[in-house]
Amino acid sequence: MTEQQPPGQHLQIKADAARAQRRDSNSARYGRMLGAVATAWGSQSPAERAYAAGAAGERQVSEALRRAVDGSGQVLNSRRPGVHAQRGDIDHIVVCPTGVWVVDAKNYRNHTISTSRGLFGKSSELRVGGRDRTALVESVHRQAAVVTQALHSHGFTLEAAPVLCFAAATGLGLSGRRTVDGVIVTRASRVHRVLTGTPRIDADTVTHVTRLLNAVFPPVF
Repeated sequence: MTEQQPPGQHLQIKADAARAQRRDSNSARYGRMLGAVATAWGSQSPAERAYAAGAAGERQVSEALRRAVDGSGQVLNSRRPGVHAQRGDIDHIVVCPTGVWVVDAKNYRNHTISTSRGLFGKSSELRVGGRDRTALVESVHRQAAVVTQALHSHGFTLEAAPVLCFAAATGLGLSGRRTVDGVIVTRASRVHRVLTGTPRIDADTVTHVTRLLNAVFPPVF
């Protein structure tokens, strides 16, 4: 049985902890009743806001992935890299007939995604809201390499494909998709187009690979 946890749960726990810290600070300053009012009506702290946005983004992307595989595959949410990496987590691993996909979810609301062209017309830089965010591409590359290493060490020849998926941004043209340094960059509303296509692995392999990756990369909590 595949061990699962709600997507974004670890980030929501951090958001709740940041809110509790703000509540305690307000209570110490204004008293319990006025502190509760100040917490309810006051602005979120930067940490609280960032964690909450991250959790919401992971939930939205996970739901889009679940709809895309539509019973033909599995979505593993919020996974620890295990012995193959020292820190961080993997937002989503998708195993479906088109292969194994490592999906990093991002939630930049009201930001436009764009790419710039390098040599030979290939996209070489990712920009979000006008800022260089190419480091996001490099990060999901590393995550996919960790999953590929695990597959190869257990006898599978599959390569995990890296995907950077934005929950609520705009841009990327009508297709909603670009490739930057081998990483597919897309939006949650278009990710189904990435995961569907010509089958590469059969149902039994989907099951076996899912069980393997579920064991190697356990849930964060």
